[in-house]
Amino acid sequence: MKNILVTFILILTLNAGIAQNYNPAVNSGIMTPAPLNNGVGECQFNIGNTGSDPLNNLSQPMVLIVSLSYGVPNNNNPVSAISGTYASKFNWLYDASTKTYQGTQNQTIPGFGLGSIKIAYQATTGSNVSNPQNGFNVNVTPPAYTNTSNTGGDDNVSSYTYGTVGGPLPIKLDYFNAVLIKCASILNWKSLTEDNFRTYEVEYSNDGITFNTVAKMNGKGSSSIYSFTYNAEQGKAYYRLKMINGNGTNEFSNITVLDISCGKSAVNVYPNPANNFLNVNITGTDNQFYTIQIFNSAGQALLSKTLQNATSQIDISNLASGFYTLTVNNNTGRESIKIIKK
Repeated sequence: MKNILVTFILILTLNAGIAQNYNPAVNSGIMTPAPLNNGVGECQFNIGNTGSDPLNNLSQPMVLIVSLSYGVPNNNNPVSAISGTYASKFNWLYDASTKTYQGTQNQTIPGFGLGSIKIAYQATTGSNVSNPQNGFNVNVTPPAYTNTSNTGGDDNVSSYTYGTVGGPLPIKLDYFNAVLIKCASILNWKSLTEDNFRTYEVEYSNDGITFNTVAKMNGKGSSSIYSFTYNAEQGKAYYRLKMINGNGTNEFSNITVLDISCGKSAVNVYPNPANNFLNVNITGTDNQFYTIQIFNSAGQALLSKTLQNATSQIDISNLASGFYTLTVNNNTGRESIKIIKK
């Protein structure tokens, strides 16, 4: 009896020492076709378990969040847009307000078991080769019992391409370009068609990544010619058009780049940090007129003044304490300085 009891305890001890290997994983995200020339395609990825032990505790299911970007399910019933070998292993819900699917595991997923999920996709907003936005992102929330063995690096996958909205495009450009004249950026473009089109937004960036709107212009109709002048900072200046259609969707033009290396004035701002007043001193140019602007961290202009004197005092007593950007605009370009209001 003692030998049997010792053997039983030994078996229990050995079993307790064997580590469980669970690893919910998602991989192989792809959009097809790429690009989406007619605005219709398919999101696809693999989901499953790359661990050796089955994911079989359905009281603690794996959960998938699939977020669509620049598009919607290509089916009047969003759940019917889902297919693939592992689609039936999840219960699906779709939130139209966020264009997001939630899939909750409803079946055991075996060890080393992977299968496909496919979602029929329709673009609602076009994107281009320099700014691919049509596609999806998947995040896996693993069950709590896998936390000690799950590899987090394979719990996320994305895929994006570029493409047009299905059907005729409301807006089509003949060209969009920029030239530098006397240190000012002159942007020129011409439309071929403007059907059910609303507004152009001119966007500027100094790094080619983060763009800000610097002007808005209403469409004038097909075959119209446009021009806009902008004084950018010294260095690289990136420009593009955001084109807003009548239904609220938007598209982007190509990005055009200028290298602004004109002779520039020297700007000194003091004191910095400041309490109530800033002194702005500008030297090194014959231009006597300057536009001073102060922006908050959200890019909102809180103060704008046109000055003639090379040295001027700016009242900032009404600004809240914090960080701001002061810009000086003249015909040699634009310079920016970070300031602190005490």
